[in-house]
Amino acid sequence: MSNAATSLVSLNVSGLGLVTTAGSNLLESLFFAEASVEPGVPTPFFKPSELEGDDPEPIQINRCPWLEAELPLAERCARMAERAAREALEPLCASQEPEADAVCPEIWLILPCERDGFSELTAASISQELWRRLSPANVRAHFGEAATMDALKEIHAAMKSGAAAALLLAVDSYFCVESAEREVSHPVSPWEPLPPLRAEAAGAVLFTAKSPGAAADSLSRSRLGSSRVSSQAPVSDLRQSYFTSQAPTSGPALSEPPTSMRSSRLSGTALGALSSSHIARLVAVGSAKAPASELNDVPQDGLVMTYLLETLSGAIRPDWLIGPTRSSLFRSREWEMALCRCRAKVAEDFDSLDVETLFGRVGAAAVVVSIVYSVAATRLGLREPKDGNLLTSCVWNVSPDGNRGLLALMTQIQADTHDSGDHHGA
Repeated sequence: MSNAATSLVSLNVSGLGLVTTAGSNLLESLFFAEASVEPGVPTPFFKPSELEGDDPEPIQINRCPWLEAELPLAERCARMAERAAREALEPLCASQEPEADAVCPEIWLILPCERDGFSELTAASISQELWRRLSPANVRAHFGEAATMDALKEIHAAMKSGAAAALLLAVDSYFCVESAEREVSHPVSPWEPLPPLRAEAAGAVLFTAKSPGAAADSLSRSRLGSSRVSSQAPVSDLRQSYFTSQAPTSGPALSEPPTSMRSSRLSGTALGALSSSHIARLVAVGSAKAPASELNDVPQDGLVMTYLLETLSGAIRPDWLIGPTRSSLFRSREWEMALCRCRAKVAEDFDSLDVETLFGRVGAAAVVVSIVYSVAATRLGLREPKDGNLLTSCVWNVSPDGNRGLLALMTQIQADTHDSGDHHGA
């Protein structure tokens, strides 16, 4: 099981983006969720009336108020993902000349495993729309919550090979007729805790090898070089280059989103992302599959998750554990078995959080949303370390296909700008 070990990595977090039903950007999402502000959008889904004349019972699935209810699922996800990505990329944009074209590094896109309402065609449509709207260097799709950890391993390898930046982007939405039908046909067992309401969200994390400014310069040079070569060589040859776009060449390009869709740099400034090389650091990641999942009846033993936690470096000892403890009985039981066996791997006085209790069930976006929330809450003072100025978080999850994943990141609280004006990352 050595290939399942949690290994040490070093990835600098330089930008964050978040779109939830609570808010259309990072700051709105965090503070409205902390204030327990409900989305307040009526649901268009209702259960069939059991008796003629009875009022139908609503099926509550939360949605982003700024997205029309009738939007197709692929378009909903594409808009949320684009918005989160643009917010996370602000540190790169802030480092460029005002007249320069925005740059977007390679994207690792996390989408849900195939389910009712979310087909392969939906996933392909989302990827294609992001190609057209963001013009990234490349898009690599992964499926399932724990696939985020697999993507992070690839990002770490890419950064070690010389990549200047990478964007981790996740999106999921339960706002569709098929999800509403499943709520009716598969009600929660009375023996299980009531999960959070289904919802939708997108999260993005920008990683840079050095400062955002250096990354922006490197990406601009790479794009310029690619455009020069493209006039002399076929696209198939260009795809050998890491920073060469592999976007579909057919079909009209979509127009630039309206100004209201472009995120404000306020969130980046508040986090200190524009005044330091990074705002947090991802320090460990591990993932592996196990036979038992929520979709089968294989006996659950928690051994794979136990091994992931057991191989986490003893020097890390996270004091904030973030995972679906309230969203899924299967997943919470998986973590509890691992934690009982490896209690010494976490801080003596730790806290737990399920971000889906704040933002609703967000499926494949849960891990990235957890990363964003952990870093942003620490930088904005919503969460403080119990000892020192570093808060270490452990984010874990289990995908529907049985993939387990775990990661650890360290975030340093912001220095008092009135005292020194310096902002250093973790």
